[in-house]
Amino acid sequence: MHVQSGCYLCLWWVDPPTFNNCVLANYKVFDGNSCDLFTVIDWELLANKPFASPRFIVLKSHQNNKYLGFDHEKGDYKDGYLKFSETRVASPYAKFEVEIAQRGGIDGLVHIRSSQNNKYLVSDETRITATARKPEEDRSKKSCTLFKLISVDDSATDVQIVHVQSRKHLWVIRETPNLFTSEHLDEYSRDMFTIIDWESLVFLPRHVAFKGNNGQYLCLRQIGGHPYLQFSSGDIGDAGVTMEVFMNNDGSIRIKPAGSNKFWRR
Repeated sequence: MHVQSGCYLCLWWVDPPTFNNCVLANYKVFDGNSCDLFTVIDWELLANKPFASPRFIVLKSHQNNKYLGFDHEKGDYKDGYLKFSETRVASPYAKFEVEIAQRGGIDGLVHIRSSQNNKYLVSDETRITATARKPEEDRSKKSCTLFKLISVDDSATDVQIVHVQSRKHLWVIRETPNLFTSEHLDEYSRDMFTIIDWESLVFLPRHVAFKGNNGQYLCLRQIGGHPYLQFSSGDIGDAGVTMEVFMNNDGSIRIKPAGSNKFWRR
C-alpha cells in the first residue's frame, strides 16, 4: 500500500497497451482479479549460489578440523546438543541427512536431519540443536527448520550455512566446539565447513581377501628376500591371502597382510 494515498499497488493492463504491466497505486480496496498480489523473494538468499548437497553428509569444521555430532560424552543426547567434537568421520553420531525443501525452488533451501535421533536441526536463538520433530517451512516461525548451503568460491565441498528464519550464519567459536549462529561473516573461517558425502566412505570388513581377474587371490610372497603382493594363490585359506583393513579418522583406509606388521604402500 502507498501510505500517503491509501491505495494498493496493482499491475495495470489497459488498451491501448502503452502502460501494460506498469505498477500503479490506484485502488482503495483489494482487486478481485488478484492484480494486487505479489510474491516477495529474499534477494540475499538468491544472490548466493546454492550448494548441490549429497543426501547423507558429514560436516567438518574449518575451525578445529573435527566433525559435527552429538554431545554424547555421558551417553545422553536427548536435548539434541550439537558440537564439532567427533574425531572420526565414520562415527554414527556424525551422519546427517539433507532434505530438499518442498518450496525450495531456485533458493536451494534444505532441511538437515540427524540420522541418530531423526530430528531436524533448528535454532534456539543462539545455538543450533537437533530437536525439531518435523520440518517447518514457515519463515515467520522461530521453529523454522530451513537452511541454505552456500558454495564458497564455487568449491565442490566447502560451504557456509545460513539459518533462513533468522538470516544468521552458522559458526563455531574458538572457546567451544558448539554450533552457534551469528549475524556476521567471520574473518577467521569459523563459519566455513567442508561437506563430506557419507556414501563416498568405504566400509570394509576387518578381514578381507582380494581376487584378481586371473582367478587367483592376492597374497604375500617373499621374492628375493623382499615382501611382494601377487595374485598368485588359488587357495583362499592360504595364510598369506588374508588382509586386514584399518579405517583412519578421515575415512581413508590402510591395509596390511594379517600375518605381517607392514602396511601396503606404493
